[in-house]
Amino acid sequence: MHADKPFLHYDSSWLSSFYKTSSNKENMLRSNDKISVAPYEVLFDYRKHCLPDWGICRYVGEYQLPNELIPIKERTLAFFHNNGLLYKGDNTCPRLKNCIVENGKLILYIEKASYYDQVATNLSLDYPLNGQESALLGANTLREWDMVQSDTPKDNLPTLESSKLANTIGVALGVIVKNKQGEKIFLTRQRTSTVAVAANKHVLPFSFSLNFEPSDFTIGQEKSFFELIKPDFINEQAEELGIESDLFNFENVKPLALCRELCRGGKPQLFCEIELNIYFEEITKRITENILPQKEFTNTLQRFTLLKAQNAFDTLSPEMKGFVALKGE
Repeated sequence: MHADKPFLHYDSSWLSSFYKTSSNKENMLRSNDKISVAPYEVLFDYRKHCLPDWGICRYVGEYQLPNELIPIKERTLAFFHNNGLLYKGDNTCPRLKNCIVENGKLILYIEKASYYDQVATNLSLDYPLNGQESALLGANTLREWDMVQSDTPKDNLPTLESSKLANTIGVALGVIVKNKQGEKIFLTRQRTSTVAVAANKHVLPFSFSLNFEPSDFTIGQEKSFFELIKPDFINEQAEELGIESDLFNFENVKPLALCRELCRGGKPQLFCEIELNIYFEEITKRITENILPQKEFTNTLQRFTLLKAQNAFDTLSPEMKGFVALKGE
């Protein structure tokens, strides 16, 4: 494997072209004025519910990586390890097999998967397969393979149910504060070059791949989506931002939308937001004082007004585009 070949295409124009039919559907993530379109398919829009319920998770078993992908997984993990891109190691993650809306409530059917399953599939979609792999899978990349194996028509994103990618759930949180002029702004951070996803790109300050403990579930058991996320949120906020729980209370987080990201082949992403009663200058000081040295982010916390972000929309990372579209007036 070679580092100069892309593992993922981040360019929204390329993604819109590859998933041309899906990209023109009404359920794509758009701002209210319909002008800004982010590379996400909306599964559930919490903003349309006055008293949003986060939904429930129903455990349905364990994800099995297709046998034909096992050698590719081994090769990909070896490459990522050798290049220092997997410093956090592996974790058990919930895979979204399917979701439905029943009586206005979101129901998520989840399976046990691993972060390394995600690395080998959703995070490596566009790396060229070698000749033997290509012949076996009938495709040049895993992005193409998932369409082939699911019998998905050209230019369409495979459905959650038909996809064989890991499709583990990610969480992205927008943090809104005020500047000294009283303007509402949201925070961003820049990823370092030594990460597997969105290297050097500006993203929301707090996003993570959701972990969970499958021993807490039996087949068919249900659990609140809110309660599934909460313990992981608390651990991650302390590690990534170093902000005390009294300031950064998960009870004050609002879900915005559950989406599927085109960049990562339909990987689920939950967008949320929290508004803090603190000035940007103060939160910057508190984070700088508390945060540990990290390999994932640079130390600089940055800010955008919504107008500034909208004007720079085409230059934003997919995650930033998603949040800006959700917050667009």
